[in-house]
Amino acid sequence: MQYDFIQDPGHGWLKVPRKLLHELNIEHKITHCSYQRADFVYLEEDCDYSTFQAAMNQAGRPFTCRDRTACEKRSKIRSYESFRPALETALRTAIPAAAAMMDAGRLVILRAE
Repeated sequence: MQYDFIQDPGHGWLKVPRKLLHELNIEHKITHCSYQRADFVYLEEDCDYSTFQAAMNQAGRPFTCRDRTACEKRSKIRSYESFRPALETALRTAIPAAAAMMDAGRLVILRAE
């Protein structure tokens, strides 16, 4: 497989389908430093990219990166929503009260490791 690696002058992200993170069972390991938009997650280069790379290696799924440098301007990825696991995103959408509780730190979502 080949995935786009997008960079601006300050940072870089690997664009991967959200469902792949679920298949690899690493969605819960991805930090809020990554971004999400539609069905894709933009894995930040310093931490989440290496989590993805290790999981792909362990699964025997080699991949390559296609460089998509954004030249000297700020990438639009920085304006996307911070990454949240699918369960949290679904709760925020379906139950506004749950979103408010999460934001106030009163709702804890337990995840199996």
